Amino acid sequence: MMGKARATVKRYARTALEGFYILVYYPLLCLLPARWGYRIVRRRGDRNFRIMHQLREDMIREIGECLPERTVEERREIARRAFRMQATFLYESCLFAKYRIKTWTDKFIKLEGMEHIEASLKKGKGAIACSMHFNHYFFPLGILGQRFPVVGYGVWPGDLRKVNLFVKLHHRLLIRLGKWKTGAGFLAAGRHPKGAMEGVLSDNKVLFILFDIALPEMRDLRPVKLFGREVLFPWGLILVKYLTQAAFHVTYIVRDPAEWEKQTLCIEPELSFSGKLAEDQQRVVAELEKVIRRYPEFWWGWGLFALMRPEFIHEARRRGDYVTTILGKKTKKAEGNSSEMAGRPARPPRVPSTTRDPKGPRRSIRPD
Repeated sequence: MMGKARATVKRYARTALEGFYILVYYPLLCLLPARWGYRIVRRRGDRNFRIMHQLREDMIREIGECLPERTVEERREIARRAFRMQATFLYESCLFAKYRIKTWTDKFIKLEGMEHIEASLKKGKGAIACSMHFNHYFFPLGILGQRFPVVGYGVWPGDLRKVNLFVKLHHRLLIRLGKWKTGAGFLAAGRHPKGAMEGVLSDNKVLFILFDIALPEMRDLRPVKLFGREVLFPWGLILVKYLTQAAFHVTYIVRDPAEWEKQTLCIEPELSFSGKLAEDQQRVVAELEKVIRRYPEFWWGWGLFALMRPEFIHEARRRGDYVTTILGKKTKKAEGNSSEMAGRPARPPRVPSTTRDPKGPRRSIRPD
């Protein structure tokens, strides 16, 4: 009884503390010059690095497994910078709210590869900006939104489970702020009309989508290799590319290690596809891995690598331990009295190794 009471008190205390940071601390911090604010949040990241022992050790271990060529000192420094980067997220959200989007972009952001998106849109078939959880992962949507017609795709904050109430509120406000400032749209996973993603691309818009750590409840997962290890990744986005023939661009945002407030949004040239699903999915993952290897300190995935492993996802499915409410409900409804619900190990979904003729009849496929 006392143990449950203590856990409840700790949970409410953490919720209240997060609310203080989101509603009071970071907005006040934005009143200072940006360079001072970044210096303060970096120190908070260093503090988290010292006190969050388990996450720190998990991150250092995974960095060592994936990047064995790095020295022990380099692995530790990568983990420290990753903590600093994550500590800046809420602060930079307030900066995004403080500045006019063009003023903020001109002040802090350097753009590379915008000509690739422009060339793709000239073809009239839209473009997919496939991003990862790099730095402030909402920024590419806002930055692209002031230059091109853009629609973002992701899980609606209110559908997330086991996430602090104030963090949900923060994400929801950030999406609405981005739509208001840039005109960018947003499709919520599991809530948008059938064929909406294909519709965005047929209207010759940019579809911005995050694409790294898979959710157990996603039905379009198949094995690929990431850093030489088997993980599960979604394949539905690849099929959307086949159906629409939209250009596919890897997108990411990184920062200058010497001047933390200065960042660069990078758009890679269009990826070429073979038309074979397994091969093309691995190609996308390999391109994303290249970015992580180049800028390991800016990826949010360290410490969470186990969540992409097949055994973790299959066990989470068996328990019904899902990240979202709406996608989890859809998964249970689709599975019914399957082997997963009966308590036996889940089987990954069957996916053909090759796709249908991209020039054949159009059919809406939702990758959620």
